[in-house]
Amino acid sequence: KITLSALLGVSLTQSIDVFEVNRSAPRPTFAAPLSNALNICYNSTATLAATTASTNELVWYDMQDGGTALATTAYNASFTTPALTASKTYYVAARQLGCTAESVRVPINVTVNPQINFAATALNNATIGTAYSKQLTAATGGTAAYTYAVAAGSTLPAGLTLSNAGLLAGMPTQAGSFTFSITVTDAKGCTATASHTLTVTNTLTLGNLVLPDGTVGLIYPTQVVPAANGGSTPYTYTAINLPAGLTFN
Repeated sequence: KITLSALLGVSLTQSIDVFEVNRSAPRPTFAAPLSNALNICYNSTATLAATTASTNELVWYDMQDGGTALATTAYNASFTTPALTASKTYYVAARQLGCTAESVRVPINVTVNPQINFAATALNNATIGTAYSKQLTAATGGTAAYTYAVAAGSTLPAGLTLSNAGLLAGMPTQAGSFTFSITVTDAKGCTATASHTLTVTNTLTLGNLVLPDGTVGLIYPTQVVPAANGGSTPYTYTAINLPAGLTFN
């Protein structure tokens, strides 16, 4: 549409020569559930989409003007960004099939949520038949609050459970070295996973030692206590209520 107007209310004869008219597609819109404001987790991709007529295609950019198109997709197709570690604005234009003229570029803002930092907790050894309790080192970053869970495909040692607050507790029933992964999820649904290793030892045992009788005033022969088994090394031996004159080390 071309409109001519005069500043003065006088009758004028005006003419205009139109040599060429290019008509571009209307700018893309974002009909629900599509949106031009997205939130994604740190180091993840974003799937961008827009609404345009089936006679158009969509052209994607990472700058408002100029530059080279990142991709050209069908009217109903999406564009997937690389993994992002910082917020970024992309742009999309519509273009009629077979034409070169594009609409005005429309921005799509991608906000990257803060990174979650979650390191493995150093776990003390557990022992079969003995109550165990260890609070995992809390995650940082991300968006509080956090919940903890055993990662898909991982299994805790038999007899132990993990609370959603990150407390590993229970009474182990099987000895061995166990590796499992814990996933923390923040308030925005972003996750981080860390691998943990827990050693479960057999119950600590110490064999009986039958000691010979001693005689007052005579040197008592040295006796060696049987080696302990199970538990966690190194072992420390102590003795209580020794007869007067005897020592233990």
